[in-house]
Amino acid sequence: MNISRGVLDNDPIIWEFHISGKILSIEAEKLEMPSTFRTQYLRAFNHPAPRVKNEEWQNIIELLAEDRDKTTVNVNDEESEQVYIARELYAIVCGMSRDGDKDDLLLGNALYFESGLYWLKSTRVSEIVRDLGFKFVPNSLSTAATKLGIKEKGTRSIRHKGAEARAWGFVLSVNSDCECVDTENVA
Repeated sequence: MNISRGVLDNDPIIWEFHISGKILSIEAEKLEMPSTFRTQYLRAFNHPAPRVKNEEWQNIIELLAEDRDKTTVNVNDEESEQVYIARELYAIVCGMSRDGDKDDLLLGNALYFESGLYWLKSTRVSEIVRDLGFKFVPNSLSTAATKLGIKEKGTRSIRHKGAEARAWGFVLSVNSDCECVDTENVA
């Protein structure tokens, strides 16, 4: 049996049951419901799973969790949706002009460099993600990008000539998870 954790803390944890050459994958949140296992079993084998009462199922799950010799825990190879979107956004941001000033920031045309970060208007971030075809919740995406180390935590207000824009601060540097190199700051 494998237990796969996601890249981020809030990514789903998947339990994989290896039975007769087939793999049944069940999210940890649904694991305590024997009906979820039965559905996966039926899909895999075209045959109903053996009946197990709820309290028996709980005992089985606890025994499996305690048997460390037969269980491997690893990071899931598949990215969660938020991780995927954050990395796609980052790839686009890495390709944007980095020589913008505050006027460009307010227009969302280019990245503006300040305090060691490249700033992009948050409404431009939303446009990019929507243009990629994703529906998303901005604060969830912000959290994912922050945990991946590609964005500063939070959103900052930047003022210029009486106008104000909320902006995301991106870290553009050598990063093993995201292929982007900031040649200005590489030694």
